Amino acid sequence: MLRPAAAAAGRAIRRAAYHSDGAPPPRKLRGPRFSPLNRHNHEVDALLEEIKNTPVSMISDDLIIRTVRQYVNL
Repeated sequence: MLRPAAAAAGRAIRRAAYHSDGAPPPRKLRGPRFSPLNRHNHEVDALLEEIKNTPVSMISDDLIIRTVRQYVNL
């Protein structure tokens, strides 16, 4: 564990690297946790997981088409 002085020096160096005037780094602005784009990505991920967990001989054309359509509509 770093000593408090060393930790403070590390923070100061990182801060100075962000801004030459020593201002703190900008706050991260977070958008909504579940935006429509995130929901869409979850759907694509779910379809890809379904394909990964399906034996090759049982992958249907319909499953492949649904996955590609979801992926293209990003």
